[in-house]
Amino acid sequence: MTAVASDTWLRAVWDAASDAMALSDERGIVIDANPAYQALYGYAREEVMGKSFSVIFPEAERPGAEERYREVFASESVPAVFESTVRRKDGETRIVESRIEFLEEGGRRVAMLSTIRDVTDARRREHERAQDRARRAVLGQALDEMADERDRALAAAQALAAERTAVLDQTADGVIVAGAEGRLVLVNDAARRLHGVRELDVAVDDYSATYHLFTLDGEPHPPHELPLARAVQRGETVTGARWLIRRPDGSEIVAEGSAAPVVLPNGTRYGSVLVMRDVSDQVALDRQKDEFLGSLSHDLKTPLTTVRGTAQLLARQLRRGAPPAPATLASSIGAILSAAEAMATQLDAALDAVRLRMGRPLSLLRQRTDLVPLARELVDEHRYATDRHRLVFQAHEPSLTGTWDGPRLRRVLRNLLANALAYSPDGDISLDLRREDDAAVITVCDQGLGIPAADLPRVFDRFHRGANVDGRIAGTGIGLADARQVVEQHGGAITAESTEGAGTCITVRLPL
Repeated sequence: MTAVASDTWLRAVWDAASDAMALSDERGIVIDANPAYQALYGYAREEVMGKSFSVIFPEAERPGAEERYREVFASESVPAVFESTVRRKDGETRIVESRIEFLEEGGRRVAMLSTIRDVTDARRREHERAQDRARRAVLGQALDEMADERDRALAAAQALAAERTAVLDQTADGVIVAGAEGRLVLVNDAARRLHGVRELDVAVDDYSATYHLFTLDGEPHPPHELPLARAVQRGETVTGARWLIRRPDGSEIVAEGSAAPVVLPNGTRYGSVLVMRDVSDQVALDRQKDEFLGSLSHDLKTPLTTVRGTAQLLARQLRRGAPPAPATLASSIGAILSAAEAMATQLDAALDAVRLRMGRPLSLLRQRTDLVPLARELVDEHRYATDRHRLVFQAHEPSLTGTWDGPRLRRVLRNLLANALAYSPDGDISLDLRREDDAAVITVCDQGLGIPAADLPRVFDRFHRGANVDGRIAGTGIGLADARQVVEQHGGAITAESTEGAGTCITVRLPL
């Protein structure tokens, strides 16, 4: 690879990198900034070139930032990674993580290379979750190790091109460069890890089949439609493309990448560069959110239809001047209140699910609560909801009172009874309430579809649904997960016993 070509594809990598990068001199004057840097801070390239880097700090903090910059530039002990609060051009404050390295010529420092990543959302989540302190310690150790590796790599570099190559080798993004003839000529470590192989040494045309690339629909990916091939063969610039990689160990990831052609100064197209990363977790989370919102919408439609229909019926009777009889009015109001309670329960469970996903424990409102009348009321409520089942309630104690969050325990029992009705075509459904030692024990049993053995260990996982009901019976997949969280925060335990095709028993133990 010629020096011109090397600088050209390094410039392409510089421009395509997802991390913000800036090169500044000993005074803090910006020499160069890549597109990701401009996108992060909201400044155009011409607004930062030749100006102090401190433009990204609140005005009152700029003198202090410039002084710290000069101290870091002159220091013998340089922090490899640090965080700071900066302000975008539009005024929005962001938290960024900066990784710095020095470029030297003739044994003298001449410039600082800053690799910057927006960590605002991550840091906010960490402040909300105490358990993330351990993760930050692990992260700090990992960053220190990465910094040591970068130090060793940069110490061996002799020129700017070599310095940029070292940065490329250590970026978290996978980078693949293809030559003009269509063969891969450079692959960094991150790209090898994404593919699960040590080497990627093929022609672009063979890339899809050799390394098992698929569309998101699971079909073999057409080789000529991959971003890398489109950039090499047609000179296209591709951004935000996604595809599936099936690795040799059988695992699969969803990759997202952007590709662009590499053009030499004389106009010759040298090849192309692809920058990619693993977005499997993001895709899975998006899918879970879509399924959750769809199921929640479905679950809310039934009680909402009851409210609307009952209210419309009453309104028509009043318009005709024929008020409903007291018994009819009481029944209609009861139906509306019951439907409203069902919707409130669904929304409360959804809000709790959001809190738990953000790492926030539930704020329990404990008060003296007797489970016997609470359970009896819920069983009576569900008796009116079905004519295909026989609901049996048995309390072995006249009273079982503890200091609990009554509304949330009501939601737990309502969910267990609703599940028993939903997943049982007919038959008996029982709620048994008893005392064992210093615990109240509640068991809800049905004679329904049951849970497949493979799904039983995950039955209380959020968004997980059994293979025998998923897609057949509507549900959000948060009910049992919500029940487990509520029970465990009370210091209790919840377990499931089930045989597919023969029914399920859910047992809740609450300390008195």
